[in-house]
Amino acid sequence: RSFFACLHHSTSAMEYIILRGCSIDEEGLDVVANAISTSSTLQTLDLSDNPQGHAAPWRRFFTACLLSPNSSLEGLFLCENFTEEADILMADMVDALADNKILEAIDLGENPSITDTGWSHFSRLLCDKSSVASIYESNRTIN
Repeated sequence: RSFFACLHHSTSAMEYIILRGCSIDEEGLDVVANAISTSSTLQTLDLSDNPQGHAAPWRRFFTACLLSPNSSLEGLFLCENFTEEADILMADMVDALADNKILEAIDLGENPSITDTGWSHFSRLLCDKSSVASIYESNRTIN
């Protein structure tokens, strides 16, 4: 908790945090989400290899971080995290990202439990074909 408290301060210059494989539990993920939702400096977060026992912590994380107007998060790494309900989590993430104009990169590699159904949710985010204006607004570059 105290580590992430620094992100709440306007003097924080922390831009990149790597927490890969740190065994972050549900409470820890909530603390990280709260800190990120109010940080105006953190640009990249690597939470890879921190699987949760169920989907609820990730849902709260997506809501807190990706919907927050205060978040400055541009890059998010979530490799090797989703085990249960991965396709539903993909739909939740897409909903949270729908109006996010800040996030530029997301890495979901090595999540074999994401099926074609989950990836189809994500493809909606990449190109919304509901109207010409939506196609233009949702046009994102894939590298």
